[in-house]
Amino acid sequence: MPASWNIICGCAICSRGVLAGNCEPGSPLEPGHPADFFTIGLNDPSVAGANEVSLLSHIVFCGGRSAIRDAFVAGKPVIENGRHPQQARVVDEFVRVQRSLWVRRIECRRSMRFSLIVATLGRSTEVQKLLESLDRQTHRDFEVIVVDQNTDGRLLPILRAFENRLELRRVESAPGLSRARNVGLRVISGEAVCFPDDDCWYPQDVLSRVNKLLTDNPGWQGIIGDSVDETGRPTLPWRDRAGKLTEPMSWRRAISYAIFLRSAVVRKIGGFDEALGLGAGTPWGSGEDNDLVLRALEAGCHVRYDPSIHVCHPRLFPVFGKSGWAKRYSYALGDGKLLQKHPMPLWWRLLFFAVPVGRAMGSLIRLKRKEAYFHWLTFKGRVKGVRSGRELGCGKGVFPLEDAF
Repeated sequence: MPASWNIICGCAICSRGVLAGNCEPGSPLEPGHPADFFTIGLNDPSVAGANEVSLLSHIVFCGGRSAIRDAFVAGKPVIENGRHPQQARVVDEFVRVQRSLWVRRIECRRSMRFSLIVATLGRSTEVQKLLESLDRQTHRDFEVIVVDQNTDGRLLPILRAFENRLELRRVESAPGLSRARNVGLRVISGEAVCFPDDDCWYPQDVLSRVNKLLTDNPGWQGIIGDSVDETGRPTLPWRDRAGKLTEPMSWRRAISYAIFLRSAVVRKIGGFDEALGLGAGTPWGSGEDNDLVLRALEAGCHVRYDPSIHVCHPRLFPVFGKSGWAKRYSYALGDGKLLQKHPMPLWWRLLFFAVPVGRAMGSLIRLKRKEAYFHWLTFKGRVKGVRSGRELGCGKGVFPLEDAF
């Protein structure tokens, strides 16, 4: 702006006209002139003590702009009586845009990305059913990492059918449930991770509800839901109230396909113990999921149990006949081995061994011999697992994940 300013007294009380440059009073207001006419309120504190040299700097650099009452640019009013003619519309639009941006920011903060690791072997129709249930999820920010342990390519047509409906990634792995899940953990990108079995399926609101719980409670590192069958009945025999998970509760509740953990937790404690679980090449046919949760609890993580979060899964032992005996014994061996790895209080250990004995005796009284033998195998496997030599593995195969994702 020109350095010289001519101060012209206006007609209005407490107002002063300012004309810039070489313009004369009464000259036409046209584009290209050094300055246009404007008025200021002399009672405004922002111009207190100003003179004709410092007046412009007072107006430009004052904390408020209330001193400017009228302004004309190219002969047209830009400010009239302290207000721009379009001020209300502009402010309303600004507020609308700001609210929209903040809503989006809040929604982004309240939306987590999930990584679902599906380790699969020997199943096809069950995998398709799982993917169909994932396609119906109301929460859409998730990836599905299918860890394929098959060698016959059976899943390829199924995965192709969902490639435009889900964010799918297929990786290959050698057999072994824990081994395969660790392969999947190496490539996850989500803030939370879960491990659906290849024969389970999700109700449509599962991820949405877990997302809300974890975003509303940033101090929670994980959620464990409840396992139910196709009729909605719980598949596990124990009942617990919702609340903070304890180590004794973990032995009853930690089942892999109902576990939802923040990825940072798994990065901190490591992946699954590859000496535990189906296909590990050891006698220990279970315990890898409980081991993961117990290590999280031992590391000080806050994990919650919420029985209202349902994940659907067929019953593990629909009958107590011979078809389930080998599986039950393998699982019991894993439980016993896990007790060796994570010692529990004496009272708990007594119950651990006494409960299957009591169930076996009750079955005998009711003349249900197959059922009694089933519970006897549970006791026998637990005893053998906990007394096994440590040289048989467990604990040495924990997968390091510090640099994995």
